[in-house]
Amino acid sequence: MASNPAEAVHVQNLLNEYAEKRDLFEEYTKTIQFLLENLLRQHYSQFQTVQSRTKELSHFREKLLRKKELQLKPLLKMTDLSACRVIFYFEEDLYQFANILYEEFKIVDDENKVSPNEYNARQIVLKLKLNRCNLPEYAKFKGLLCEVQLTTVLFHAWSEIQHDIIYKPIKEILEFDTLSFDYLNAYFKEIMEKHLKEASRGFSFINYQIDRIRKGQLVIRPDIIDSMSKSTSNNDIYGFLKVLSEYIPKYADRLPPEYGLISALETTLLSAEKNEVVDRKTIFGELRGKNYFDIANEILDLLDRYIYGSNNIRIIIKLGKNPELKKRCEESLNRLSSYRISFLRRYGFSAQRTVLEYISTQTPEYIIDNLEMISAVMKPIASLECEDVTMKDPHKATFTRGYLSVSPSLKALRIQYFDLTKNLLQAVKTDEDKNRVLDLIFSLTQSIHNDKTPEEIVVLVSEEVDRIVGFLTEYYDSVANLTKAKLHRFIFSVERLKLKADLKLLTLREKIDQDAAYNKFRVFYEDDLHYLADFDYEKTQSIRNQKIDTFVGEITEANLKEWLLLFRELATIYRQGEGYSYFSIFLRKLSKSKPVISLELLKEDFLSPFFSDLLSGLLESSEHKKVVELLTDYSKQRERQLAVAQAIFSAKPYDDELFDKFYPLLSKSSDNAVLFKVLQIITVNYSVHKNHKNKVTELINRFTEFQYYTWSHVYFSAPHFWEEMSDENAQAILDNLVKCQNIDYAEEGILGCIARKYPRLVIQFFYKRVQLAKTKQISEAVPFHFSSLNDILSGSGVEILTDIISWLSDEMDLENWYATKLIEVIFPSFEKPLELFTLELVRSNVTKNRDIVLQILGRYAGETSIHNVIKEIIRLYPLSADLQKKLFRILSGVRGAVMGDYGYLEQYKIRKEQAIRWIDDSDSKISNFAKAYLAYIERVINEEKNRVDKEIAFEKRTFDINRS
Repeated sequence: MASNPAEAVHVQNLLNEYAEKRDLFEEYTKTIQFLLENLLRQHYSQFQTVQSRTKELSHFREKLLRKKELQLKPLLKMTDLSACRVIFYFEEDLYQFANILYEEFKIVDDENKVSPNEYNARQIVLKLKLNRCNLPEYAKFKGLLCEVQLTTVLFHAWSEIQHDIIYKPIKEILEFDTLSFDYLNAYFKEIMEKHLKEASRGFSFINYQIDRIRKGQLVIRPDIIDSMSKSTSNNDIYGFLKVLSEYIPKYADRLPPEYGLISALETTLLSAEKNEVVDRKTIFGELRGKNYFDIANEILDLLDRYIYGSNNIRIIIKLGKNPELKKRCEESLNRLSSYRISFLRRYGFSAQRTVLEYISTQTPEYIIDNLEMISAVMKPIASLECEDVTMKDPHKATFTRGYLSVSPSLKALRIQYFDLTKNLLQAVKTDEDKNRVLDLIFSLTQSIHNDKTPEEIVVLVSEEVDRIVGFLTEYYDSVANLTKAKLHRFIFSVERLKLKADLKLLTLREKIDQDAAYNKFRVFYEDDLHYLADFDYEKTQSIRNQKIDTFVGEITEANLKEWLLLFRELATIYRQGEGYSYFSIFLRKLSKSKPVISLELLKEDFLSPFFSDLLSGLLESSEHKKVVELLTDYSKQRERQLAVAQAIFSAKPYDDELFDKFYPLLSKSSDNAVLFKVLQIITVNYSVHKNHKNKVTELINRFTEFQYYTWSHVYFSAPHFWEEMSDENAQAILDNLVKCQNIDYAEEGILGCIARKYPRLVIQFFYKRVQLAKTKQISEAVPFHFSSLNDILSGSGVEILTDIISWLSDEMDLENWYATKLIEVIFPSFEKPLELFTLELVRSNVTKNRDIVLQILGRYAGETSIHNVIKEIIRLYPLSADLQKKLFRILSGVRGAVMGDYGYLEQYKIRKEQAIRWIDDSDSKISNFAKAYLAYIERVINEEKNRVDKEIAFEKRTFDINRS
């Protein structure tokens, strides 16, 4: 009964209005039921039944009196006067159908009720969309709401029993035996938690697996695989490969030969290479279409799971010729031939034998062309260790590692491996390839790690060392110094194993020690002192410098030709990427003390990588004037300009007049390496010559012209220059770096120097980058984080924040995302300046400012530091349903990664604890909000627990069925 006459009148008015319109609501209920049934049949969803009801007038009156807050609502805002219930067999169908409702109706509210205390269902309040209401037969239903409950047979049965037996007990029963009734009530809830939810998941799992088997039957068919291989759409091919990858691990061994999977994959690759890349339309907009590399990576994933012998090797090696796929292919080949315990138990050494037999049948040309890939697949075979990862359940992995058992079959395999590598060594031509094959040979001895190595392994390796050293002793005289250095390192590593002394080993050692030419090479190659028992860096430097001084003294015009042979070999190695510094030191010392010889060396083109060393030494020699003339000539030759710049940079002391002389020519170079070195000369020597700032601007503008951005690495060698850069320098830098793909440490360091003086210019810089990101000219407008720039920019507080939020608008989604991202990067935590700024926006009482604040708060979701701002929003703005939902999401958000299956659940529980204290707030708006939020977060907790429990149950059952 209403508590006062005014309430009674208001209740009666609502009842009168409903009595008048109930027939309309009844008709609306039946219409929604009809539409739901049609949708269910149209989409082939499995369901049991659709129920409907229109609230009786007496029930409506009882509810109004029981829930007084409803008395304030208009009749058309009440959500459950019209109601339908769809009962499914499986939870998955429930969620799928909910998505369909979003497409067909206007959704007003959506709540997932998962609790042992109430009806378990997805509860969606909907109304007809405007386009349907414009039709004459539906016009009368405009604005009417219907509550649609989606549930399962099990949950529906439980709820019906709960409602009729537990929550509507006869009063006398309660009074007669309250304790027993309470026990039964608790037991009833326990049935839901421990049995019905588990049963529901079990039914869903059975349905999922049957559907999966059915799909597997449809997918793994010769005609389907063949059509995939010839498809003209890479997007379709990619999608099919994704589906195929689900079934290959389980069904691959059942495929008969006529399925031709491997040949189909090769055809697929040919198709993918020819197909045009077509962007994909998604709910997030257009995304890049799948290309050849996407298809190739998916096929590599398939080959990792589908063992098919030499055909796998052939495809993977072929794919590995592409630089973008090379590393991935090497990993696949490595896995293919590695010793895995589970595989060894089933198949023995069949995979390793297949690899060796495949390689042994290839032509020398094929070997040379694919040596890197061949090395990747062969090297694991030389190991004497095996490992595996086993799982007794989906959440516990056990890593097992050990040595192989020495057996006749293993010995035979390793002899086969050694013989094959010797043949490979005969096939390859270059020193680089020979060294790669030698690595394969040496791998046979790398399985002894400590004194705990089994004796049988030590004996086996000792025998193989004897065999290898015997071969190397004969091989030694025919190889270059670089290869001899490799053999020397091998001898050293074998000696460290402390195997039984062997005469063959001593013979090879003696041969190395007596090789005078090789031992001279070792000094320049910086490989002469690595075997000292008491290796010390400073001691090494001293010894090498003494040897270099000796060499400088030994070289003369008479013996120069002999030295040139050594220099030529060193220059060849340098071009192969084996850089070293002591040869450069030698050349600089030689040029300084014997300039005539060095001037002769400048005539040798093969020494061009070292011309800067010769020239810098000559600048410090008695032939200084002649060298300046030579530099003048070189500076006009594009291929010599870098040597000129490096010589000026390296010469001691630095000569600014010399730099001024050559700057006009060097600065006009079109070689970025030359311009970079010129910039380095200016910035590194800035402390003694501060007269070139205008030149820095010129150089950076040239870099911009050439779209060259990695000049910024000069920051590390001259950080002090940037602290005193001119305004013109700063503007040139910003204009250049705006198109740099990624802002890294060097770029950030330079931007930091600009930001100390012009923080707003740096913010404008990032806005320009956002515009470039919109047109896909750069990929990362704002870095993931700053290492130091945030400390500088955050000091400008309001000034930069005002600039950043000016990017925000209703239309520009990308600008909005990047604006809040930049704020988060500058303020990694919600610090006081940011709090004060957002509070000021909130207190302006302007809805647009409030929405800006909500976007910023979204970046700090779940942090307690944002609570003051959220409370201020609650106090100052009408709490609409939309605003309340946004605040709920922000308060319950989780930043960063979480650990464990229940990681999010634990975080939500923390959010709940954080909000409990709001209940006692003196402001009723805050306390009322807190009550609603706590109810919301409790539902979120229940939903998350249900989701994770179901996921874990599915994982366990899937794991069990896959092992069967």
